[in-house]
Amino acid sequence: MIITASRRTDIPAFYSEWFMKRVSDGYFININPFNANQHRRISLAPNDVDIFLFITKNPSPIMPYLPELDCRGYHYYFHYTLNDYPTFIEPQVSDLRFRIETFQRLSEQLGPGKVVWRYDPILVSQKTDVDYHLERFHRLAEALKGYTDQVIISLLQIYPKVRKRLWQLQAIAGLKVIDIREERYRDDLERLLTGLAEIARSNKLMIVSCAEILDIEKYGINPGSCVDGERIAAILGRRLQVKRDRSQRPRCRCLQAVDMGTYDMCQFHCCYCYANRSEQAVKRKTARFCPEAPVLGE
Repeated sequence: MIITASRRTDIPAFYSEWFMKRVSDGYFININPFNANQHRRISLAPNDVDIFLFITKNPSPIMPYLPELDCRGYHYYFHYTLNDYPTFIEPQVSDLRFRIETFQRLSEQLGPGKVVWRYDPILVSQKTDVDYHLERFHRLAEALKGYTDQVIISLLQIYPKVRKRLWQLQAIAGLKVIDIREERYRDDLERLLTGLAEIARSNKLMIVSCAEILDIEKYGINPGSCVDGERIAAILGRRLQVKRDRSQRPRCRCLQAVDMGTYDMCQFHCCYCYANRSEQAVKRKTARFCPEAPVLGE
């Protein structure tokens, strides 16, 4: 079994102690996000967990616990999201230098094959245009060269709750976001993706996309996966007999996994977040959080 921690919540950044309590107790409760009456007890015994995938913007709180996971016989790898956005887009992330240094320390501890860089989502606006992304991506790629072997990118998906926050930001900060997938932006899209691919190659990084609805292979970016069977096989030294996850977006190539998180629990409050309805919803849910509970949130 593959466990993601988490697509819905940044568990390493905010709930590492809860995670380790669940590991110690040997289980957690998985609640169907679309039907709270449906829940399952999921074993976290080392023999039942093939691998953990940690998805995070800040792994530093969980890093002291990694030797304990090693001693218990667990396998794991990280997806580390590292962007360089203005604070009104990512208001609660740490200083960029700290995030880069943390990435480097994590890679030195685990090896570059266990730390994948995520540069996503790519939010294009008049304040974060194509030149902005190419310049930031270039600086980050140079800083992470040798510390990872892959970067995953994705273009912003504007879900309804995301659109509402973007409207608010337009009123407050003058942020006008565009959907660069639209035909009228085709030249900008080509310049962006071609440029990202060239920068990645020059820094010895494989660049892949995440569940992208457009065909962007012609720009040198192949479709990738987060729950990556090839990477997992390389880490474990064996291939898992796990099917593709049909519950994800149509273009998602991930293997089936069980997620430990719940919605409305991430405290980074990024404007593009698909997992939170609002800051108020997060405040209400985190106020009820119990570190001893077998489920993260309600």
